[in-house]
Amino acid sequence: MAFLKKYSFDGIVLEFTNGWSIDYMEKYIKLVTVLKEDFKASGYVLGSVLAAQLPGYEIKKVIEQVDFISVNTFDYNGPWHESPPQTPTGHGASLTDIQASMTIWGDQIDKAQMSKLLISLPFYGHTWKLADPTDHSVGAKASDKGPAQPFTNSSGLIGWNELMLKMKDGGLIMEEDKVAGSVYFYKDDLWATAEDEATIKAKTNWATTEGFGGVTVRAINYDDFNDQFDQLPKQKGTDKSLVAIGGFTHASEIVAALDNPSLFSKNSMAFLKKYSFDGIVLEFTNGWSIDYMEKYIKLVTVLK
Repeated sequence: MAFLKKYSFDGIVLEFTNGWSIDYMEKYIKLVTVLKEDFKASGYVLGSVLAAQLPGYEIKKVIEQVDFISVNTFDYNGPWHESPPQTPTGHGASLTDIQASMTIWGDQIDKAQMSKLLISLPFYGHTWKLADPTDHSVGAKASDKGPAQPFTNSSGLIGWNELMLKMKDGGLIMEEDKVAGSVYFYKDDLWATAEDEATIKAKTNWATTEGFGGVTVRAINYDDFNDQFDQLPKQKGTDKSLVAIGGFTHASEIVAALDNPSLFSKNSMAFLKKYSFDGIVLEFTNGWSIDYMEKYIKLVTVLK
């Protein structure tokens, strides 16, 4: 509460979906019970995030103590199952999968608590490399993950902003899957699944009609920002569009590879020019060591 007050936040959301074990359930219920009691007097909001499938999770006890539970109704399919991913392509958040998950959780709580349950939709998608470029149907076999994209920089992952760039350049074809309530994209051997404005609207309408509280989104930084992405080059003035380098990547992996700062600088400037950015921000906070200082100074000197 001291942290919330200091930085003027309205509450906290607890997400323990990664590495969750049924052994934690008793302590988790105790935690949210204490938090709710303490938050009540100050008016702080308490939320919880729940995986779409989590056997043994006592949702009825948890939902009595929190203001809302957001269910991670996404990542039902992705190119991570095998390497290479021999599993077929598939939608990351089809309406049919969401309906199945929310029915399971909704059946375990009182109807009066239904409005506390929210679905969560992704502003990113997953990509595959098709084994047969002529077969781009849903369920087509893949030979590998899709290539890394310029912003997400991770194979098999694509942000909505990156999809829009490809669509703008004529690099993708979009198809609607009415049965699944989803869309997918393809061209040559690239296949991608993601949400668009229409599918998000349809899933939001379904959730509210069924009595659920609404929708949350995951990774809003991957959004296309109200279709303004293609207008960024025109928005100069005092606004600056910068791309961050580093972040969650371990600092040693980046700095150790910078034996040629001039080459890094050349590639960076080519990237900035291509995507109309105004500059870069270096973030090597994760895993930083004093041993990297000499190379880091050399790097920023060359870049400057």
